[in-house]
Amino acid sequence: MMAAGSPRAALRRAFASLPPVAFGAPPRAVLGCIQIPTDFVLDREGPKLIEGVPGVELRLQKLSMDSDAIAADTFERAAGSLGAAAAVLRPPERCTAVGLACTSMAFTLGGARVDAELQRACPAAATTDMARAQVAALRALGARRVALLTPYVEALSAANAATLEAEAGVAVRSRATMGLEVDAQTTAVTPACIAAWARAVDATDADVLVVGCSAFRACDYGFVDALEADLGKPVVTSTQAFLWAMLRAAGVEDRIPGYGALLRRH
Repeated sequence: MMAAGSPRAALRRAFASLPPVAFGAPPRAVLGCIQIPTDFVLDREGPKLIEGVPGVELRLQKLSMDSDAIAADTFERAAGSLGAAAAVLRPPERCTAVGLACTSMAFTLGGARVDAELQRACPAAATTDMARAQVAALRALGARRVALLTPYVEALSAANAATLEAEAGVAVRSRATMGLEVDAQTTAVTPACIAAWARAVDATDADVLVVGCSAFRACDYGFVDALEADLGKPVVTSTQAFLWAMLRAAGVEDRIPGYGALLRRH
């Protein structure tokens, strides 16, 4: 028999006064982002943007690749790893939208291949990628002519331009690329340098300036707003467009300040 004044009895009385376990409401949406291993930028920029959207969770998952080179053959070899990376986002039914967070890998593989891999792991989720997000963003903004800045080697930059022209129906009026071969270089480019190159590549008759590649540090709070104010036109960046597209695919229509006209108006 337990004595009324024993420590065990006191502990039992304390537990008896605990409130019942309460569970919060489920998230409005869960966004699963599949990244290349050397994506250092979305890890920081993505959560900061999504913090401004109540009830939305962001999940980041790296995929397996055998090289850090930003090249078409690297992406081709890694294509089969997309589904395995998405499968780590368990339980799969928790994800509302899943997307490939690499612009150059997305336009190299094409949307159909990306969707097939991602839907194997998360069949109930909406799927997209950064290349299609760029296209959707340009359509939403009503762009007809664009200027394009990328960090890539020339072959990938030209492929990015061709994708925009073919799928978004725009004319690329001006284009510049930095010729960088690995994301460690792209990530090291300063935002001030990106803005300077953007001003230099902009064409007077371009409706929108596009800054391609998730490895560019071009989606911190206020960066796109400042560049739009400087250029007098909307700016689309890969990370900004991707998170906008993921939110909209997940049914989240919130307007978010600080990230340009795309997230503020559309």
